[in-house]
Amino acid sequence: MTTSIENFVTDHRAQLGIPGLALAINLDDETIVDLAIGEKRLGCGEEVTGRTCFHMASVTKPFTSLGIMKLIEEKKVALHDPVLSFFNDRTPLDQRFHDMTVQHLLSHTSGLGDVEDFEWESPRFDEDALSEHVHGLIGGYELNNPPGESYDYSDLGYETLGAIIASASSKTYEEYIYDSFMKPAGMTNSALCYAETNPLDLASSHLHNNKGELDPSDVFPYNRRHTPSSTLCSCSEDMAKWMRFCQKLDRGTLPKILDKKSFKAAREKTNNTGGTFWSEVGQGFFRGEYRGISYYGHEGSDEGFRAIMVLTENINCGITLISNMDGDNLKPIVEGIFEILLATEL
Repeated sequence: MTTSIENFVTDHRAQLGIPGLALAINLDDETIVDLAIGEKRLGCGEEVTGRTCFHMASVTKPFTSLGIMKLIEEKKVALHDPVLSFFNDRTPLDQRFHDMTVQHLLSHTSGLGDVEDFEWESPRFDEDALSEHVHGLIGGYELNNPPGESYDYSDLGYETLGAIIASASSKTYEEYIYDSFMKPAGMTNSALCYAETNPLDLASSHLHNNKGELDPSDVFPYNRRHTPSSTLCSCSEDMAKWMRFCQKLDRGTLPKILDKKSFKAAREKTNNTGGTFWSEVGQGFFRGEYRGISYYGHEGSDEGFRAIMVLTENINCGITLISNMDGDNLKPIVEGIFEILLATEL
């Protein structure tokens, strides 16, 4: 089975022209596939390894969700807390902000939309970047819909959750998430702050130009304003650790870190998405089903990077696939892996 998966993914990587790709698959708490192929940057000659770090984009969001769930357990946040209760000094432009709750943010029903420009080319690194961003959002943003009315995927919502985490924990967002989850999971080669990454470990992003050719970019996506939605930098080796950690949370074997009920709440259905691979949304994780395999997780899509993490509910399997190329190309590969898993009658 392992060889079949590696051959399948290697072939698809070649067909799609992906410069570098890393794959980790866990089964029953063991990493059965640890595949790293291609280059960190086209033409550089440096090979991708299991410790090569990629921009994970929205795979960051489950960390933010679990941070909120942990603060709920600590009685510092409640699902139905008004969002504005954490920003008492702000007067909203749109009075519907008064009706917005923490749960609306988690389930993408807040009425907030996506970020229009992440400003990756002019990042902020200072500690005030996130709070100023969210304060400006409250004071100058008009909601797309009334809170609770409909599902509308929102990076802005998760950035607001990150500011709530900082406010309620009296730590920076990054400190709270690292101390609560990344450190105990053993994610030693991952970071939420770009400044804390090792430049020698980083993969470059690659974008298609107007001729359809692939060019490496000198911009690595980072801006501290958007950390809670988008800036996890990680590798397949660490993501294998994170998936095992999540599976332990699911089984309730790490109660001092997060209760099993809280982890379940993060992935329970709140709405339909209208999509196919991810047909349902929870409170930090998305859900789907493929030929009887029920799964949850998240994907990330950003300038020159793609990432996806999937955890299955009925065969205790986790899959993380990361690439340094733009284009929506990873979900079909995950489905192909599912086919191989199904053929083995696990």
